[in-house]
Amino acid sequence: MQREIKFRAFSTIGKHRMIYLKNGSLKDLQETDTWKVMQFTGLRDRNGKEIYENDIVKILYTDWMSKSENDPRTIDEYKNDISVKGVVKFKDCEFGLEICSDNLDSIFCGRHGFIEVIGNTFENVNLVQGVS
Repeated sequence: MQREIKFRAFSTIGKHRMIYLKNGSLKDLQETDTWKVMQFTGLRDRNGKEIYENDIVKILYTDWMSKSENDPRTIDEYKNDISVKGVVKFKDCEFGLEICSDNLDSIFCGRHGFIEVIGNTFENVNLVQGVS
């Protein structure tokens, strides 16, 4: 299956707005100090939201569940508590997740895990603290 090629760009001046672009409509828009261009990863989060470069995501990596039977939290509360935040980056020809380092972790979360977009590095600077 071929990944859909799409971009978005964030204006760093004026009204600070995000615009979404499809194939070919990027011709006149280049990365500059005033426009930050980001590519669609081809993935969607657990709510169906598209995941782009520079999105801040909450992710749980797991293919098995380890919650103790004595733990009073619901399975969703437990999964939320053990998840981490990271920033989606494109490096060395692949998308990955930057979590408190220059290394990229996998963006794939496993069968029982999840990934959820919680913001982006331009509009939600407060979420980035402690992430990268």
